[in-house]
Amino acid sequence: MSRFSLPSYCVCLRALALALLMAGVPARAAPGVAGEALLNLAVSSATVIVPGEYRETRMTTERSLRLSPGFAWETSTGFTGTRYSSLLPASDQSVRVTTGPQLRLGDAQFSAPLQAGYEVAGGSSADWITSTPRLTLALGPSDVVRLEARVHRRAPAQSAGARKSKKSVGMNWRHQFDERYALLTGLERRRSVDEFGVIDSDGAEVYAQLSAQLPDRWRLQLNGSVYGGGIPTGTGETMALARDRATSIGLTATRELGSGWRLSGAFSLDQRQSSPSATPVVTQSGRLRLMREF
Repeated sequence: MSRFSLPSYCVCLRALALALLMAGVPARAAPGVAGEALLNLAVSSATVIVPGEYRETRMTTERSLRLSPGFAWETSTGFTGTRYSSLLPASDQSVRVTTGPQLRLGDAQFSAPLQAGYEVAGGSSADWITSTPRLTLALGPSDVVRLEARVHRRAPAQSAGARKSKKSVGMNWRHQFDERYALLTGLERRRSVDEFGVIDSDGAEVYAQLSAQLPDRWRLQLNGSVYGGGIPTGTGETMALARDRATSIGLTATRELGSGWRLSGAFSLDQRQSSPSATPVVTQSGRLRLMREF
């Protein structure tokens, strides 16, 4: 990746300034809710340093406009800049704006955020837009069910014909056993197509995650997933979707060391088979990371 150019940096700054202005437009209080502060603005920033890997700076703003009891309009903006540590230093920058309604009726909550963003990475740039309507329903003090749909479109600036659209729909269930242990399991159906309507991938995934808050500031996460779908093979009239199957299991351990320092380790085992006659490919990976957040 190459260094971040000054023109691209100025573009990101202008986009961030516009996003901040959009989030900061004054609004009048809704009638019938006198004397109550309806507009809340939260500004935060953080720097994450992973020695020998990268330095990431994040700036975010969040604003909530309560239009009526149970109904609010949420807006947030964000800027992320990452500087990598290597023999050839490189950097990535992105800016995003997210806005949309949030409605709460008893134990049910509906939101429909729309996000637009722009990023520069490795000498190339791209813009994207994502819509994610979701419905969350609390079944009791320990159980929550979520239904979610997602439409994502991405358009690289330098690559003609590389625009892609991804659509997915899914549901998950979260059960809190107690203050320390929780289980999340779900199913997702997704499809990716290019700008000419040709399918890149089409499949479904079942996943589960068990998380545990352990003594002495340790946190463990055990993840597992099974994916089945198809990937395109051939060209023109002979194009077809070949079976694509993948399974994955992983374990992550994190410990808060204090003063912003965090130690984490992860191990994953993955297996993928791109066709019934193909030999499954098994990969193993692991990492140990020390990071600090300011």
